[in-house]
Amino acid sequence: MKEAEILRYCLRYLRHKNYYFGRVNVGGIKRGDVWCKNPYNLTGVPDIIGFYETKNGMVMFGIECKSSTGRLSPAQEKFKEYFLKSGNLYIVARDLDDVINIF
Repeated sequence: MKEAEILRYCLRYLRHKNYYFGRVNVGGIKRGDVWCKNPYNLTGVPDIIGFYETKNGMVMFGIECKSSTGRLSPAQEKFKEYFLKSGNLYIVARDLDDVINIF
């Protein structure tokens, strides 16, 4: 399954479950007719960031969608490390079941 398909299924599932989340698009910005890298974007940010409630309080989650052969970039690995050290949940979703099994 392509990463774009996995992302679409995850977004639909989270919306159906009423989670508070957003799609993070770290692509470029358009200047005239040219797309440029946004110098203010933080690299390695997962595709989806949101929050869910546990019995111990709110937890922030990040979901990075990858195909069965896709790998995290070095920037994504670094972000994942910082995110987990901060007590957040990070999921590499290779299909929708990876998200359903957590939520």
